Amino acid sequence: MDLTNTTIVPEITPLFLTMTTSSIIAFFICVMVVITAGGNVLVIISFATQRSLRNFSDYLILNLAVSDFIIGSVSIPFYAPYVLTGTWHIGHALCLFWLVVDYVTPAASTYNICVISLDRYIQIAHPFWARRHRTSTMLIVFVLIPWLIPALVYMPLILLWEPISGNISMPSGQCFVPYYDNTPVLSFSVVFEFVIPFIIVGLLNMMVYVSVRKRSRGLQGLTATNNISVPPGSLTDRDPSTSVYVNSSPDPTSNHQTQTNGLHITAPAVRTLANFRRDKKAARSLFTIVFVFGLCWIPYEIASLIRSVCFDCVGSVEFEITFWILWFNSTINPFLYPFLHSRYRKAFVKLIKCSRASVRVYPIG
Repeated sequence: MDLTNTTIVPEITPLFLTMTTSSIIAFFICVMVVITAGGNVLVIISFATQRSLRNFSDYLILNLAVSDFIIGSVSIPFYAPYVLTGTWHIGHALCLFWLVVDYVTPAASTYNICVISLDRYIQIAHPFWARRHRTSTMLIVFVLIPWLIPALVYMPLILLWEPISGNISMPSGQCFVPYYDNTPVLSFSVVFEFVIPFIIVGLLNMMVYVSVRKRSRGLQGLTATNNISVPPGSLTDRDPSTSVYVNSSPDPTSNHQTQTNGLHITAPAVRTLANFRRDKKAARSLFTIVFVFGLCWIPYEIASLIRSVCFDCVGSVEFEITFWILWFNSTINPFLYPFLHSRYRKAFVKLIKCSRASVRVYPIG
């Protein structure tokens, strides 16, 4: 039975009774650790070695990858022996350290998704404002906020609860939050780490969708008025000013394009089309990441809320499964990047196929 985050029972019992079952579960946990940590390391290395991954938005994705890497390299490995044996073997101090990491890091991951969603909305809905104000100072704020807010909330709760209350409630060999029996605090935790971020990213995605739809209707008139034909592959997210051919022939059945009736131009209208295509693709990518986030977090948060008022209504095994599904979000994220972004896909392939002994690391900035 898991006792992290919103669990209210101060004792954990082994879920897997036989040695064979425990060995199988331990094997899959090890695989999950390797994939989660390794996948996010790949994102971090790609950022460090590829200049093409140094945009404003890429720093935010890097921040998310760091939080997911910590989950894979600290949260899961510390928790695995505890859930398999039912006993915390490494002392009270490391228990508090693990609890802080296990609370702050997943919350930072969710708020990183909020920041990424906000940045994408600003780029799509207010592109001119974004060009002026997406500065280094704004980037630092966007990177720090997802970590500072959870740290300011959870570190005092976990580290100061026992000294202030004077109640040492954690027995030897166990590791759980000291406010396990405080329903208002547990309910606040659910709202803070999931409900608020999910509402934020949901609203931002809705506004992104509305903005893209509005621009889509406007561009239909633009392309009809200018009779613009875009060659396949000419508009990419790397060069929004790609040249296109504008057909000036009055005969709509004419397929002949020469220097007379085909004008090779670069125009504001064309840049608008390129930016729209880029933003539409980015909106789809953002929706996918947010959808996976909700799919992984909702089962656990619902189970936690139910358990806070009716503990026996959710079985230990079922609750444990929802908890691992939550962590699985950090395993999936690094593989969403190459699937949704060609730049990351190319960077990952280049790293995997790289046969050089050393990799040149460019200074960040």
